[in-house]
Amino acid sequence: MKAVLLEATAGGASTVRAETAESNGGALSVLRHLGFSLDPADEGRVHALLSLDTTNRTR
Repeated sequence: MKAVLLEATAGGASTVRAETAESNGGALSVLRHLGFSLDPADEGRVHALLSLDTTNRTR
């Protein structure tokens, strides 16, 4: 996942969005660890958003 985020940054992306099920604890844990903000969505889904500005880059 970090490689994907680095590629997105190199390609000029400013944000990355993801969506998963609220029951997918593993994915939610990874998204939190990477700094995504998580918001509940309809039908048991969770939307995740990560800003790729210079103050929030993956290591």
